[in-house]
Amino acid sequence: MENPIDRNLKEQINKEGWEDNASVIIGKEGEEIDNLKERLESDNKCIDAATYIRLNKIICVPTNEIDPDFKKSITVGDGWIINNKLIYIDKEKNIVKVVIDFNNISSISEKNRQFLKEEVADFIEELNPYGFRVDEYSDDITEYEKINKVIDNYRLKVTENTIEQKDKEFDF
Repeated sequence: MENPIDRNLKEQINKEGWEDNASVIIGKEGEEIDNLKERLESDNKCIDAATYIRLNKIICVPTNEIDPDFKKSITVGDGWIINNKLIYIDKEKNIVKVVIDFNNISSISEKNRQFLKEEVADFIEELNPYGFRVDEYSDDITEYEKINKVIDNYRLKVTENTIEQKDKEFDF
């Protein structure tokens, strides 16, 4: 019995196969599925920069914790890459961080992996269609510094709240 899924569609899904912390593989039971599972388990690379970000982003400051006046001054998609870390404003206006490991992004060419500047350029170029405006080693670092201050203040607040909570729990 022939599989009702178009062969080209199946190949495309199996090639990309990543979405929101899940992988998708399609094939016939037996050797085809076994081969795809083996590839999946051994090749933990993401197909492109956008997929890598979806799978590896960490929300540093949720949007509801950002001062409303400051929130008006930030723009969705703005980002900065410094020391292989991408800090950016996501579509909900959360401040998000991604530690970039270029070796785990298939679309970054092997040749460019030898030269950090080219890796970063490839990464930024891939993100442009998604509305990112990423600065690499920008001369105008003031916006990045402001974002970092918001992150530091939020971390301090969370730490203080945790200490207060622990103190309340052990109040004898």
